Amino acid sequence: MKTVRLLRTGRHPVTDGLFEAVKEHFTALPQYEVLEGDEGPADVVLAFMPSGDDLTNLKVERRSYQDFIGFFFIDKNVEAEGEKVVRAYEIGLQIMANLAGYIELEGDGPFDYTMTMITPERGHEMLKGSPEAGAELSDTLVRRSDVVYVDENVVHTDLPEDLIPGTDVTRAMQEMAVRLDSLDLVPSAVPLDGLSDKQKRRFFKVLGLKQVSYGNMSARHDADSFWMTGRGVNKAKLEVMGRDIILVTKFDREEGKIHLTVPSDQQDARVSIDSSIHAAIYDAFPKIGAMIHIHSFVDNVVYTDDHYPCGTRELCDSTIDALRLTEDPNRTILGLANHGILVTGADLEEAWDQIEARLDELVPAGS
Repeated sequence: MKTVRLLRTGRHPVTDGLFEAVKEHFTALPQYEVLEGDEGPADVVLAFMPSGDDLTNLKVERRSYQDFIGFFFIDKNVEAEGEKVVRAYEIGLQIMANLAGYIELEGDGPFDYTMTMITPERGHEMLKGSPEAGAELSDTLVRRSDVVYVDENVVHTDLPEDLIPGTDVTRAMQEMAVRLDSLDLVPSAVPLDGLSDKQKRRFFKVLGLKQVSYGNMSARHDADSFWMTGRGVNKAKLEVMGRDIILVTKFDREEGKIHLTVPSDQQDARVSIDSSIHAAIYDAFPKIGAMIHIHSFVDNVVYTDDHYPCGTRELCDSTIDALRLTEDPNRTILGLANHGILVTGADLEEAWDQIEARLDELVPAGS
């Protein structure tokens, strides 16, 4: 059973209506326990704020990246979507939220609003005020918080000596990293300038990162294993084997574990949180030889059905289901809902060719 704590920093007809609808919804579900009071940790924390400036009044502490945090706040009406993204990140980073709801009022009634919901990858979706909006928001929150993580890293420090200098495949990954960086396709994920030193330290500790970056890539080593970029490494500068590029040797879906094989001096290695998705795809589609994931969007491709958190079984299943709907899963651009795109190919060059062919159509996240 997961615990849920609902918080509000003040009263307003819009946020009150959403708060009560979400509370009623979660209280009725047997897999959740709704906690009383406004202090203490919980698996799911949902905050409703008449103003984003009220964030300092929240007693929220995220314990790990597997916790789910959503906050929904009223702010000024703006035309540019990018302004909402920036504002949402200014306050969302402080509590490392999974979902930020930017509410713009359109009148004085409880349903006179539009909410732009922004994910950590700066994807967007809209919620129009209506008597059904509270139920719609509740359904979204349940889908994305009632998930199973399958990304626990199990590190084996016995990478064969002949692989430590790298291979033709890892050198191709290094070259691709430079190419992606030259086109600004793997930028820093979030600006941390607005955080205090203490908040920055907690950000990296909770999310298991050393720095923030966008995207990842992988390529097969053999039929049963693949190379993949490390978690939170500089995607433009893949230099150290076992840190920047890691050999994934096994994915145990039922146990929720990703097995890594690294040199003996890289026992703290962490592979990209999307490694479970890549492992599941390689297993389901043996002809796929490489994948590139970037946080840009493109029209006229198949998209997954929802934005599940990274590293979850639900996201693996959603991605596999969507790939099966494409014309050729082995060579395609797949849209990840509110997340970006995942490009498959026989090798990295074939994946790149598809990105290059549509460079002019790519919409950067948050733009």
